[in-house]
Amino acid sequence: MKHTWLQIFAFTSLTLISVGFIHFIKSISIIQYQVYAIIVAFSCLYIFHEIYWKRRHLPPGPIPLLAAGNMLEVLLNPNVDMLFLKWRKKYGGIFTFWMGPIPMVMVSDVDTMKRYFIKNADIFSSRWRNYITETILDGFNGVVQIDGEKWREQRRFSLHVLRDFGVGRALIEEKIMNQVDYLMEHLNSYSKTQKTLDLSGPLAVCVGNIINDVLFGKTFRHVG
Repeated sequence: MKHTWLQIFAFTSLTLISVGFIHFIKSISIIQYQVYAIIVAFSCLYIFHEIYWKRRHLPPGPIPLLAAGNMLEVLLNPNVDMLFLKWRKKYGGIFTFWMGPIPMVMVSDVDTMKRYFIKNADIFSSRWRNYITETILDGFNGVVQIDGEKWREQRRFSLHVLRDFGVGRALIEEKIMNQVDYLMEHLNSYSKTQKTLDLSGPLAVCVGNIINDVLFGKTFRHVG
């Protein structure tokens, strides 16, 4: 059987590495050997813990690169959405990727989302607890960060106040439809001269105008 140049190179490299390692072992003292053995053993244990042991009870996912996790792959990928779609196809609707040393369990199909976040909302609707929310944001306060009974109390209060502004009644529907009409007029005026249009700006103005109209009674016109 003919060997390729790559196989010959790999065999030669492994042979040279093995010979060099044997000479290295013979040239060091017993104490140095013990120190190197301890370093190698701890390195192997650390790699085993990072790659397998800490992932054993989590959903499957891409192998993390030790302390960096999968963030290097995320940061270097120009299309992060396609990267997550690739992980979904490979590992299924529930998979784990590592944001540095922190595991992030991703739920990426509609049926699973309904099962966890609607049917079992009391169990899975808690907010993420981390160092930033504990220190910089001074705990779990505000509409976004709180959960549990405190969140339910503020939700009841917010809905009660918003009803006074017309939320849930015909008044708010009229404000929304007015802004939708202005948005469509703006888009129609551009569709005659442009084949493509970035919708992020017009949609932001539309949503902002609805909020401003409810809170301040003032709106802004679409420009650009």
